[in-house]
Amino acid sequence: MELAPHHKFVNALAFNAAGNKLASASDDNTVRVWNVDDTLAQSGNGRTANAARPNAQTELRCTSDALTVRWDPTNANVLVAAGSDRNLQIWDVRSRNSVHSVGTVTLPSKKNVNLAYHPRGHEIVVSSLEDTISVVDLRAQKVLRSETMQYEVNELAFNEDGSALFVASANGVDVMGKYPSLERTFNLNIGKSYTLCASPDGKTVAAGTYGSTVSLFETEELGCRLTLMRYDQYIKALSFSHDSRYLALFEVNGNAVEVTDAATGACVNTVVTPYARKIGAVACSPVAHILAYSCGEHVFLNTSPFTPVVLPQTTHVAAPPMFDGRGMPPTTTMPPMGSAVHMPGVMLPQQAASRVAMPYRR
Repeated sequence: MELAPHHKFVNALAFNAAGNKLASASDDNTVRVWNVDDTLAQSGNGRTANAARPNAQTELRCTSDALTVRWDPTNANVLVAAGSDRNLQIWDVRSRNSVHSVGTVTLPSKKNVNLAYHPRGHEIVVSSLEDTISVVDLRAQKVLRSETMQYEVNELAFNEDGSALFVASANGVDVMGKYPSLERTFNLNIGKSYTLCASPDGKTVAAGTYGSTVSLFETEELGCRLTLMRYDQYIKALSFSHDSRYLALFEVNGNAVEVTDAATGACVNTVVTPYARKIGAVACSPVAHILAYSCGEHVFLNTSPFTPVVLPQTTHVAAPPMFDGRGMPPTTTMPPMGSAVHMPGVMLPQQAASRVAMPYRR
């Protein structure tokens, strides 16, 4: 279902902890808040593609373009947004008629593009295109600490209890395992990384690299259990489903969202946008199999991508055996010892051994 569009490109999407509100951040200097339940109810009441698209419950004015937005994990009505200026803006959107600004925190750097809420909701970590990481106390509305890294830093995510912060960076994925300290205690060397996401069950962190791969790590042992290598471009965003079974992602400049089985890596479904515009953001609901994604200035809600695509069944006819128990075609007799025989399509053991031993050339 398509929602009423923004006026400019949508950079970020986020569901609140209750799953009943969706926030969209746009280059048009606004954050819009949608009531998910009401929107889906309209969709289920016989609405057609030509019907008026649902309007946002609330539109919040930002002091610059809105590059990122996140909800307080402990309060389903509080959200924060940041953009190209130094302002981190905090709002309470309890109802349509009760919206107020909680405050604004001045950050040490501009172009703040990534936010990660601490699980307890009292702090938020911000990273900027100036490679600065800042820790903000939201209750006191002040910056607690800030550090400019000597390398590129991108998306951020906490582990389940907030004791460790994962940072996608030029080094791969840096693990700051003594949070609130920003000291790196471990590194997952998977190549220069752009995006990452922690699963709701707290067991997995997924990271996308500039090398067009996606790796899934166990948060406890920090071992890589799965790597996806089927992409042509790097992955711009990742989002786990509420049950941690699926991972939604899309390639930069792509116009399709892929839904992947997080256990096997198999592609479950693909959602192609109805417009010839690149995708800007993706987010999975924390309570149900609902996918939100943006395409240019357009925002969509979809409840079907998590249903696996079932291919048409075909009738298979058993083929006769190609080889008997001796590794020979059934109609072939064993040649005399020491004689040579040519069997098309069959590789002899010594040939197989030499094939395996051949070095791989890039």
